[in-house]
Amino acid sequence: MRLNLKTLLEFMDMLEEKGEWLWTDTLMHAYFGESRDTLYKKLKKFTDSKLIVRVAKGLYANPRSRHRRPLMQLYDVANALRGKEFFYESFESRASELGLISQVPNRLTFATQGRSYTYRTPFGIIEFIHKSMNGNRVREMLGNGSVVWSPDKGVFEASPELVEKDLKKHRRSVDLLEENLWA
Repeated sequence: MRLNLKTLLEFMDMLEEKGEWLWTDTLMHAYFGESRDTLYKKLKKFTDSKLIVRVAKGLYANPRSRHRRPLMQLYDVANALRGKEFFYESFESRASELGLISQVPNRLTFATQGRSYTYRTPFGIIEFIHKSMNGNRVREMLGNGSVVWSPDKGVFEASPELVEKDLKKHRRSVDLLEENLWA
């Protein structure tokens, strides 16, 4: 099947029925069977005409989806970007949410087993910070409650103690953390 306006809309409707509003170029390549070069040219045309949104390299979104959760869409994007590795919300975004720092960061921040990278998406900024965590350490964090699942966000979250430890270990916003302790 070739990618054109009709088949793109059918593809997005199929994903919409499954509750998905994000997809990868790899999925499109497998579904449509287009060469990578042809696929990217067509995807560029569809993003330029605002039929789809390019979220990050290799990740696209359906702007008309009913399943986009406006307050949680960055969490959905984080899962789509790093769904195959363990990560949890920590550092400045979690510290702000917990009231450990008074500033509101301009991005979501996650600790990850993967490489550090900052994604600037149309929905906001997501920063992944590498943290050495082997399988035993992950099981330990899950077992002792320092990392818990947030069903609303669809991601793991760090406890206040782990957030503070992460900030200090990575020397991130320590001045803001200490400023808040004295307030």
